[in-house]
Amino acid sequence: CDESIMFGHLLYHSVLDWDTATGKRLLTLQRHTLWPRQIDITPDGSVLVSAGLDKRICLWDLETGKLIHELTNAQSNGIESVACSPGGEYFATGDTKGKVVLWRFER
Repeated sequence: CDESIMFGHLLYHSVLDWDTATGKRLLTLQRHTLWPRQIDITPDGSVLVSAGLDKRICLWDLETGKLIHELTNAQSNGIESVACSPGGEYFATGDTKGKVVLWRFER
């Protein structure tokens, strides 16, 4: 990813993308119904994965800002963490009770 780009998530159910050089907001990714707790980006910088307490996982195309895929009720409990694999084939999520699930990207 470009080092001048910063991502963050807010209590308002959104993931935001800023250009740190200008302070301009580039994208607002809205789909979660509760706070998105964690985000990660694939190693090639093409996909952002967001996961949250609403048990929802969203895959976002970072070029267009469009939702690629959404998993609702992906885990039994709210999702606290997400991490993409170094090779970009998989991502893992962990819920509030400690259960970890490994997912494969379908591209």
